[in-house]
Amino acid sequence: MRPVVWVRPDTSILSPSLCDTISATTKYTMMMVYKSLQPDVAQQLWKIFRPDSTFYVISTHGLYTESIPLPNKERQPPLSLQACIYTAQHTLTSDTIHNGNYQLYIGAEIPTDSTRIALYEAAYFPTSLSRKQILFFQTYLALKYGITLNKAHYLSTMGDTLWNAITDKRYYHHIKGIGSDSVYNFYSQKSSSLEDDVLNISCADSLPHNSYVLIGDDNAELDWYAYESTTSMLQRTWQIKTTNNQQPLIICLNSDKAGEFTDTLHLALLNEEGEIMQTFFPDSIDI
Repeated sequence: MRPVVWVRPDTSILSPSLCDTISATTKYTMMMVYKSLQPDVAQQLWKIFRPDSTFYVISTHGLYTESIPLPNKERQPPLSLQACIYTAQHTLTSDTIHNGNYQLYIGAEIPTDSTRIALYEAAYFPTSLSRKQILFFQTYLALKYGITLNKAHYLSTMGDTLWNAITDKRYYHHIKGIGSDSVYNFYSQKSSSLEDDVLNISCADSLPHNSYVLIGDDNAELDWYAYESTTSMLQRTWQIKTTNNQQPLIICLNSDKAGEFTDTLHLALLNEEGEIMQTFFPDSIDI
């Protein structure tokens, strides 16, 4: 299912004030990628207005998939300055008087309101989505912006499990990826992340439809330890998973984030026991 209102700017919108007309509904789902620029003040992420009443949704940081009550504006927990994926499903009381259209405001209703957020993407669905449908869209958002989900499975729109929250839990940190998906028009040959820029993956060739490459780490420190008498190794390790991809991958380490080192860097592929199975030397130390 695709959203009926879909805001996808090329760059983030600061303090958005957007309005769309939507059909009358009693259930809806909203998903947003945003970060607060004013965490000490409650922010209006969106509002649905109809002639007989007004509905406000004021965000908290996190990932929500269940119906939530209308918030108490005076007792909001502090918002995070980190970008997050926010998902909410609401049930609206039936409008028995007015049967026309509603107004959906994303961000402030008028530009002078104090909605101070950076909006990366917003999607409105005029119905309540299943858990699986939610994960389809959350996976798309998580890979596009490099925001790790809250211990949920990553699912492609074809139903493939790209990252398992249970079996892959050791590496459930700073997950990012590349992929090709025509359902949500996601096509990325280079990973990006709003969370972490230590390591990125890319693919120089075109990706086939419904192909993905994901990478996550064990959240260990970016420090070196003596692996052998002449070799040091980063404490942090990464796991790479591919789905329907046979193209060569390019792995780039931001060496500025990896602490001081005095010799040649190389990539070691490990088995599940941590033993080195194969070693690759980089094409260029500059990347």
